[in-house]
Amino acid sequence: MKTVKSLDIGHTVKLADGQPVGIFITYKPEALQMLGVLKETLEHIAESELPVVHLLTSLPSPGQILCGYVIVDAAGKEDKIKQLIRKIKKLEYVEDVEVYYPSKSGMLTATPFDVLKVSGMRGMVWVKPMFKAFIRTFQEMVGTGGSAIIYNMGYIIGKEAFHEHMKIAGSDKREALEVSRNFFKASGLGSVEFRHIDVKKGKAIVRVYNSFECELFPNIGRPASQFIRGIVAGWISALLEKEVETRETKCLAKGDPFCEYVIRAVDNSASF
Repeated sequence: MKTVKSLDIGHTVKLADGQPVGIFITYKPEALQMLGVLKETLEHIAESELPVVHLLTSLPSPGQILCGYVIVDAAGKEDKIKQLIRKIKKLEYVEDVEVYYPSKSGMLTATPFDVLKVSGMRGMVWVKPMFKAFIRTFQEMVGTGGSAIIYNMGYIIGKEAFHEHMKIAGSDKREALEVSRNFFKASGLGSVEFRHIDVKKGKAIVRVYNSFECELFPNIGRPASQFIRGIVAGWISALLEKEVETRETKCLAKGDPFCEYVIRAVDNSASF
């Protein structure tokens, strides 16, 4: 079985026997074209004998400032933090340095970032409990029609996203599918595999592994995907330039190892 690689983007750090301290470094725009910028910064940290427990850098953009956030374990070496900051501030490509200390409980929860972006677009993070509460509360309040509304929300989002991805892909539809697949994965919704696409016949089979949505409903014995099923259907609809129907034939929620969707254009006479 393939190992699932996960990325924890949280900034909350608590060390059993340590003291996490966050160092937020703002680099000048020209640092992007300079060699050894990160190397020199980390060398100063290593010389201070402060173990790095977390390292995060912003996506570089030419002409814009660069940001780096380093969390070190300063247990028993608190005095070295101020010395380190002075050294880093002296580097020619550094514009500013901020320090974040843990609370009395020893947990570092502060984040230096005011806005979260994904590939230049404003974003937000929904952790599993939040998404689960949203989906279940919505379905309970709206009733049986709730699932249809969630599906249609996904469908519209999928179509709009595909049109944006077409711009990125230079109007190449196959490339736009790849962009959609990569953005979907990067957003934490799961991993997509396009098993079969027949544009002429208006049919497609798509699999989603590690579905964020369907993991909310383990072992309920029936397909549970609405939102993600809608997104995938929206992609294929935009690809075919036709409205589509979608049926989930396999689902994590009923014990299958992945979710699978069979999609066809509504004006196509072929049956599922």
